[in-house]
Amino acid sequence: MQIAFSTNTIEPYLNPAPFDGIGVYTAELYRHLAASGEIALVPCCFPQLLRQVPAESKTKKFTLPYPLSATITNLCGFNFHLAAEVKNSFDLYHATDYRIPKLSHKPIVATLHDAVQLKNLQWVRNSARVYKNWILKKAAERADLIIAISKAVIPDLIDAYSLKEEQIRVVHSGIAADWFNPLAVDVIQKTLTKYKIDRNYILFVGTFQPRKNLARILAAYQALPNRVRKEFTLVLAGRKGWKTDTDINCINRLQARGECVWLQGVFREELKALYRAASLFLFPSLYEGFGLPVLEAFASRVPVVTANVSALPETAGGAALLVDPYDNDAIVAGIEKGLFDTSLRSELIDKGYCRAQAMSWQNCAEKMIAIYKELL
Repeated sequence: MQIAFSTNTIEPYLNPAPFDGIGVYTAELYRHLAASGEIALVPCCFPQLLRQVPAESKTKKFTLPYPLSATITNLCGFNFHLAAEVKNSFDLYHATDYRIPKLSHKPIVATLHDAVQLKNLQWVRNSARVYKNWILKKAAERADLIIAISKAVIPDLIDAYSLKEEQIRVVHSGIAADWFNPLAVDVIQKTLTKYKIDRNYILFVGTFQPRKNLARILAAYQALPNRVRKEFTLVLAGRKGWKTDTDINCINRLQARGECVWLQGVFREELKALYRAASLFLFPSLYEGFGLPVLEAFASRVPVVTANVSALPETAGGAALLVDPYDNDAIVAGIEKGLFDTSLRSELIDKGYCRAQAMSWQNCAEKMIAIYKELL
């Protein structure tokens, strides 16, 4: 069984490291599918150097048409034709993003991670609104089967792409096994020293964009009593995205007062250390198709405060403190409870760790292989 697997989302040209959620999904699923021994993978990607693509597959790599720019890539990505040599080298095509080729006699599986572009246009880059909405709908039309990464996102996919529920299967994402490996104290301290973090902290991880709810995170932190802010700084790990200039101005003011640390381009091993040393992980996102950072915090034995909307309650599985992400007071109360309720903290840490252990990429790969076999 030969599976063509799109690796665009882990290509440095389009997605600079560290990867976002879709990049992590693609890299981890590729790695576990390749290691299964049950299928042969045919990586399909654009022709830049594939430094980030795992090398487990011995199958020849095929490249898609050369993109002149990322924008042109996105615009034409839905409309490319594969050469006959490529078409004859696989039995099924799995698209991990919206770039889906035209295929007439081969089944297509497409993972649609969310419907954020169509859920709320205010959450999307202005430059992406028109073409991404159109491309995503076209991509959904081409797929024989849609993979949703959570049950919660199914109604959004049906509404946004005019799909039928029987066209969709749920295969949850996972957490990599190395997140459970112990970290030496000196390794953690080295990261904290590098980033000049010298006291307890509340951690947020994610690209700065409107749906991550950064404005309310900052407002909630500033609403905490002075004694709490003196004991706990706010650490934000994520690169600048879009529509967050006001938030960044606020971050700069907090940094000047020594109440906030903003980290960009954090390496994966450093991110693990940041999670391990955090007193609380705060993730009141307005919309997530899955919410991988929640599992990363669970595996790191950190209590989590997250939102009670979209896929986050499903991913948390009863192991996080859920708050209304639109209510500043609720976020403040969640932070204080997560920091100072000793019994609750212990309960959340234990439940979170168990939840993370149950959500593996191995399980994800096994379910995906079963779907491939069913379609073939």
